[in-house]
Amino acid sequence: VEIDYKNGVAKALNPDLEYDSKVKPTEFMPKNVADFRKVRADELGTVRNLGLGQHSLPPEHCYGLSSKRFNDWGARECLQGNYTVEEQQPDPDLGRSLRRGCAPESVLRSDRTFGVPNVRNDIKAPRNPSVADSRNYGTEPSAKALLYPQPYAVRGVNEEDFLAGYAKAELRDIVVTSGIVQDDQEFERLYSLAQNSKGASEDDAVSIEDIRKALYMQVLDEGI
Repeated sequence: VEIDYKNGVAKALNPDLEYDSKVKPTEFMPKNVADFRKVRADELGTVRNLGLGQHSLPPEHCYGLSSKRFNDWGARECLQGNYTVEEQQPDPDLGRSLRRGCAPESVLRSDRTFGVPNVRNDIKAPRNPSVADSRNYGTEPSAKALLYPQPYAVRGVNEEDFLAGYAKAELRDIVVTSGIVQDDQEFERLYSLAQNSKGASEDDAVSIEDIRKALYMQVLDEGI
């Protein structure tokens, strides 16, 4: 038998296209066989006939429970939030007590804030903090720094290292070794330019960023 492979997708969706009349020929079979097939076979786009009789339901009726029964949050709301202005306001008992009798009325009605801050900027951070110390002294990275780390963070170099001031000898060793400047003569010229641009004196420390800005200014002047 020769099989016609044309219009395969259409025939898979509508098997009647296999026939020349575009209609499946009538088949005669015992009624019990037809009833059994009607109950056991699945029909496309309809629920299986479970033999429970006819129900007076509209054709567009869907069975089961909706995946969103209430005003639930989706993935977008969980990531971005969808709070109203009133919900974003701090709780009335934040930082103060609302219990009468625990403190004088003058204290309860004042703007005094009770408790200990989460970021302990009020105390000096230890030089070598212990791993068991869970307090944040204001030196912890922010959420943005964790999500978008700095380019040299994997090498243990932070942005503060570029902004920190160094002694002249130490700064010369850093910029010459790293290749920012070629020799000591160029370093002396950039060092003087960096001091003049920031208005620093001879005793003030100069940072690596100052040297980089001085080098950028020199390139612009030479280009002009």
